[in-house]
Amino acid sequence: MIIELDGSGHYFKEQARKDLARTEALKMMNLQVLRICNLDIDRNFRGVCEHIDLNVKKSLPQSASLTAPSSEGAGDMV
Repeated sequence: MIIELDGSGHYFKEQARKDLARTEALKMMNLQVLRICNLDIDRNFRGVCEHIDLNVKKSLPQSASLTAPSSEGAGDMV
């Protein structure tokens, strides 16, 4: 997952075109691009963090989101 923090420059046509091309190239590598406006970070940091957390969790295989096994009995393995 790629998280991009976009400032005001990303809303000009030329930069938006470059961003789109980069996003498409990253998608071809099976990478998800999550764009977040700097203004959103300033105004709603907690909400942005929750949005990132939700998207990271959705991108993980289900087995990775399960609780890690306890270390109990780990010394028994030889």
